[in-house]
Amino acid sequence: MCPELNDPTLPTSWRTSASPGGNPGSSDAIKLEEWQASENVTDLFSDTDNDGLPALLEYAGGQNPDSPETKGLVSITLDDSGTRYPVISFHQRIGADNVSFSAEQSRDLLDWRPGPLYLGRINNGDGTSSVLFRATQSTSTEPSRYLRIIASENRR
Repeated sequence: MCPELNDPTLPTSWRTSASPGGNPGSSDAIKLEEWQASENVTDLFSDTDNDGLPALLEYAGGQNPDSPETKGLVSITLDDSGTRYPVISFHQRIGADNVSFSAEQSRDLLDWRPGPLYLGRINNGDGTSSVLFRATQSTSTEPSRYLRIIASENRR
């Protein structure tokens, strides 16, 4: 569970622990305010290292806001379990719970609508988890489909 932040009845509220075996009785959350203070970040939309990622995404992805990194935080794959569906994922630092993710889809890059299915999270074994969303239409029924991840600050 994303401690103190989410509704336990929603699947998007749950995540793995950063520690093997979990952390019963404590939290492994990395509070956004504490991260901002330790990294001297005052504007979550700034990009002081000019790598194309605002500070909020640097926090979410576990990257240093003062050092340009080329590691991709977003990836697109095809779910090829019979019918091919595009899948978009974001590599989120486990414990960076002050960021929520959703996805949208479009046919033309102008009209964006909610709709991709939340598939869950996969622990990558490197301190991050992949947050996965799948398009609602297969590539055979709709070959031109665009997906994007929406990241939102989540403070409580």
